[in-house]
Amino acid sequence: MYTFNPLPIQNSLDDHSGFYFMCVVMTVFGGAWLVNSYWNKIWQPIIVCAAVLGVSAVVSWNTGGIIRPVNTPVVGTFVAYQPEGYNIEERSGKTTRRVDYHLLYVVYSIPGSGNVILQATAGQVYPQRVILYKN
Repeated sequence: MYTFNPLPIQNSLDDHSGFYFMCVVMTVFGGAWLVNSYWNKIWQPIIVCAAVLGVSAVVSWNTGGIIRPVNTPVVGTFVAYQPEGYNIEERSGKTTRRVDYHLLYVVYSIPGSGNVILQATAGQVYPQRVILYKN
């Protein structure tokens, strides 16, 4: 895969959003169970919610990692612009209409790898020689 910009480091080691989501779910679930249960069996929803949150905490704090992409810089030489257009039907209720979509790609030649095609942005100038990042 080639990109114009280097890929960032991905840190999933310190991401505990799954645990926080489970806290919200267990709060709603446990609250609903407490409201609908008899008060002599109040320990059941508390134990179930605590067990689920305990398991999700262990998984959240003991999994993940830090991913460092290779980001090998390579020099690409401009070959050509490649336009693309297609027409599709879009429906909204009982109305059907045909819509044209126009895309623009830029083609660069990479020594030893051949040509690579990347989506271009309209109105942006692309240089003859560019540094691309291979991952």
